[in-house]
Order: sequence, then structure tokens, then C-alpha cells
Amino acid sequence: DDIARYIIQFTGGNRFIAYTVIIWLSVVLSAFIDNIPYTIAMIPVAKLVAASLGVGPELFLFGLLIGTSLGGNITPIGASANVVAVGLLRKEGRHVSFFDFMKIGLPFTLAAVGAAYIVLWLVWGK
Repeated sequence: DDIARYIIQFTGGNRFIAYTVIIWLSVVLSAFIDNIPYTIAMIPVAKLVAASLGVGPELFLFGLLIGTSLGGNITPIGASANVVAVGLLRKEGRHVSFFDFMKIGLPFTLAAVGAAYIVLWLVWGK
């Protein structure tokens, strides 16, 4: 409840800004924390924000899904598959540093989330 209230206060009740905050906050946080518990914790928040703004929850729930799913691709610790991939590379004698991973993961994530951000708004933002 507190997080939802904070988002609504921070955005001034503007649906587009609330949508933007949910997506990009999810991208940043899921780059460093496990995205499954984060998603589970944020589903009620997204629903409360939607209800407070008098809109259906689809825009915020899909925004949350996109942000958490793709945000994990920024860092080697952001997703379990990334941890496994880096471990397999190390096993084969190839070292991938945190920043080397980010050089590839960050641009990919920004492009993918940016495209989804626009499409979701066009589909459910009206």
C-alpha cells in the first residue's frame, strides 16, 4: 500500500508517468535483485496504482512484466540464466567481467524495453 501511495503521489496521479515509473523502476531493480520475488511483491502495487487512477490493471501489470523480465538482462546477476551462462564460460576458460556483461546487456535491454514501452502504451494506454 505504501509503495502504491508513493508512486501515485510522486506521479501526481498521471497515468503515463505512473506507467513509466513502474516499468523503469522494475528494469533498474531487477538488474540487481531476483525478478520473481520482486514481481510477486509488485503485482498488488501495480493493481492498487491502477485502481487508484481508475483504470484497468493491464497496462501496469504488463509494464511490470516487461520491466522485470528484461531488466535482468543488464547484469550477470540479474537472471539465473545469466549466472549459469557466465559460469559455463568461466568453466571453458573465458572470463566475463561484470562490466563486460553490462556492455552488451544494457544496450540490448534499453532497446527491448524501449520498444515494449511504446507498444504497451499504444495498446493499453488510451
